[in-house]
Amino acid sequence: MPVLNLTQRQHGCLPISACGRFVEKTKNENMSNAVVGVNVNDVHQHEFVEALPAFLKKSVPMAVPFSNTRLRVPAGFRNILKGFAREVLRDQPDDIFAYGSTYFDRSLQINAESDCDSVEAGAKEENCMYSSDAFEKAALGAQMSSDNEAAALKVQTNYRQYDAEKTAREMRQNGTAVKIQSVFNRHQDRKFWDKRDRLNPEVYLVDGAVSRTICRLPTSINGQQFIIQNCKSCKIFVFDHMASVTIDDCSDCCIFLGPIKGSIFIRDCSDCRVMVACQQFRTRDCRNMEIFLCCSTQPIIESSSGMKFSCFQYSYSQLEDQFQKSGLSVFNNNWSDIHDFTPVPDERNYSFLPQDTLLDCFIPPSTEDIHVEGLSVDRTKSIIPHTLGKQSRQHDESCLIIFFSQGKTSSNEVRSFMKKMSEDHADCDLVQSKEVHLQPSEAENIIGTNDYKSFVTQGPVVGLEYNGENCCKICHTVTKSQHNKRIFISQDATAAKKEIENFYNVANLQLAI
Repeated sequence: MPVLNLTQRQHGCLPISACGRFVEKTKNENMSNAVVGVNVNDVHQHEFVEALPAFLKKSVPMAVPFSNTRLRVPAGFRNILKGFAREVLRDQPDDIFAYGSTYFDRSLQINAESDCDSVEAGAKEENCMYSSDAFEKAALGAQMSSDNEAAALKVQTNYRQYDAEKTAREMRQNGTAVKIQSVFNRHQDRKFWDKRDRLNPEVYLVDGAVSRTICRLPTSINGQQFIIQNCKSCKIFVFDHMASVTIDDCSDCCIFLGPIKGSIFIRDCSDCRVMVACQQFRTRDCRNMEIFLCCSTQPIIESSSGMKFSCFQYSYSQLEDQFQKSGLSVFNNNWSDIHDFTPVPDERNYSFLPQDTLLDCFIPPSTEDIHVEGLSVDRTKSIIPHTLGKQSRQHDESCLIIFFSQGKTSSNEVRSFMKKMSEDHADCDLVQSKEVHLQPSEAENIIGTNDYKSFVTQGPVVGLEYNGENCCKICHTVTKSQHNKRIFISQDATAAKKEIENFYNVANLQLAI
């Protein structure tokens, strides 16, 4: 059996249900201080039952004075049972009755040896809790608290009602304000749409014209879509930038189109001459067409035959600004890199025009209604560099020249160099030009050195490929007069071959060609 150490344990409060059922009422109503044990079957129970009445022999006032029953619980009994239940739970004895007998014997001994009686102390605590004065004060306090809570609840309810009404009033006012603002905004929108320039569909469409000269001057299209269809023996000039263009069912026409931000699609046309600069070029079911082209991507023909291509060569005063508005670079031109979707075995559906092809039909007649400043078809004045493309090179030696970014002056430096080459060294042909952004690692891979690393990060570079006898030496000679350290030139033909290949690999990958 566990050893009891009641001197070190205070008689605390545990739930009275923990001690189990061991007391029931007696039939003698006068035995308020007596206890009768129930279910006493064990041989040790009599010791426990005999010890308990002696422990509770002292008569103490009733613990629950306002009870409406005739049964009474002895004063201090609750505290005793709590203490006993706590010790049982702590020690977990095998024999509850023997343990109880020892526990109460020890409790009597402690009460006898000390001035503190646990039964009396527990009774006083219960009596203090349930005494009439304390109970009346507690009841009065509870009643006052209840009255205060009711008053507070009423005040709170009134305030919430006021707050809700205020919020609803503000919402109604805000709703009215929003409605007024909405009506005003619609009125302003109507004024704006009424004042704006209304688009005239006839400006953006040429349909069914026969043997006419039709012209659209700069700013007339202003980046909108343009359509040409069902025209015959016409000259059509559009000196403005556009979003996209479609040409359908036209024959024997000469058509000039300014920069196109998106695509041009030519369908079911024949015996036409078209000069155009665009992002994407495509034909379908066309025949005997002459195309003077500047295209940022690879041109495509489909179900077309007798297609002849040459490089775009045109200029007028607003053309460069229109290229910028269309997002096109004048140095990215893949006019000769044609892709045929429907090739014919042992035949070729496209070819290249001679460089001396006459372009007089692209000059509009000079009238009061048609006046474009600086208009020319001279290749030396063309805003697009005239390139050889994929036509046969005249010599085995080529040279790569890279102009690193210097802001707006880079384009001027490139044009100055090309003009010098065409005037003084006409036997050197410009094969291709590319304007791309390079990473420092890409530039080092192309050039073989990181001396230009600081220039690469400042903007796009322009690369030129020239072909001709001693072209590397000639290019070095021309650039010396410019005294520009931001220009790279191949040292010799052997080095140039690898450098050109690496440069085109990077450029074509970036331009998705």
